[in-house]
Amino acid sequence: MIDRLEPGRKYQLSAWVRQSATGCVTLATYGFDQNDPERSVSASMTEADQWVQLKVAVTPARCLVGVDPWVVVSLEHDGKALAFWSNVTVTVFTSR
Repeated sequence: MIDRLEPGRKYQLSAWVRQSATGCVTLATYGFDQNDPERSVSASMTEADQWVQLKVAVTPARCLVGVDPWVVVSLEHDGKALAFWSNVTVTVFTSR
């Protein structure tokens, strides 16, 4: 979980992902929009035995005064292979 995000500012989350066999691995984000708690953004890959960089962009929204938004970052897979992630980063876009 990444907290204390600035509402209305765009962030890019990225991670290098690898899986041991062909399947589907997803980098998913949740919880960044307090107005729509079920909203998510994700990126997926199906390649096996190679590192692939997955990226998603989120713009947090706040509806509760005094409560800064957060984002939960999750690595999910279909159970067909082992999945790994490395170098998870958060980048703030300079323009709004």
